[in-house]
Amino acid sequence: MFTGIIQAQGIVKGIERFPAGVRLTLVRSRAWKRLVLGESIAVDGVCLTLCDVSKNTLSFDVMDQTSILTSLATLKKGSTVNLERALRASDLIGGHFVSGHVDAMGRIARIVDQPNDHRLTVQIPKALIKFCPARGSIALNGVSLTIAESSKTTITVALVDYTRERTNLGLLKKGDAVNIEVDLIARYLEKLSQR
Repeated sequence: MFTGIIQAQGIVKGIERFPAGVRLTLVRSRAWKRLVLGESIAVDGVCLTLCDVSKNTLSFDVMDQTSILTSLATLKKGSTVNLERALRASDLIGGHFVSGHVDAMGRIARIVDQPNDHRLTVQIPKALIKFCPARGSIALNGVSLTIAESSKTTITVALVDYTRERTNLGLLKKGDAVNIEVDLIARYLEKLSQR
């Protein structure tokens, strides 16, 4: 479980193919101490298992299924990713509950980039729109955000400068893929209402 509050950014150092997927190696954040093999880390909102750690790198094995369903397949050497370690019981919950189980990929449909006004409009699958009310929560590339506007095919979020500067959302261009995770509570409530 995560909160969508990004703790670090990582740079892709290498992508090595193996029979059922790839090993993704990132430059290690110097701020992260006491990393444990097997711990869960959200990489661009995708919950991955830490498979190898050294003084300078972190490595994760990404199965083909995960690559197909997320934007991790679009990564290349030098790409910037958002990183968050799993929530501990004593941590503050500054965003919203994020599982790291990506629902779908979306595409950046529009970017507004003006002084004090930075918005991203994301094309998302029609089946997810019902989970995306205005002022509801959504995670894009693992970042907890509030939906400013919602239409039949898109959602729009506003980014403060802090988020633009400390996540890879500020680097996105029109047409780029983003990982989408709708609000976990909204999904469960919808499922319960079908009984």
